[in-house]
Amino acid sequence: MRQTITRTRIIIIGVVTIITLLTWFGADIYHKLSADRIAPDVQEQITPLTPKLDIQVLDQLEAKRTLPVAFPLLETSSPADSEP
Repeated sequence: MRQTITRTRIIIIGVVTIITLLTWFGADIYHKLSADRIAPDVQEQITPLTPKLDIQVLDQLEAKRTLPVAFPLLETSSPADSEP
């Protein structure tokens, strides 16, 4: 009699454990499949940078360091200068 009760408890514990594991795996798979994906525009923005420097572009930037004078500076008079 006692052996039958022990076997029944072991079977119940085993069945509950299997149901728990199957539920856990199912929930994990569902979560991974339904998780938000990274948008393509964000994916493009987070691509790693290459460590190569383009020397030609750096030379062009160095050449642009001095700005040509396109507009001459106008002399402005202050209110103190206009008094007689």
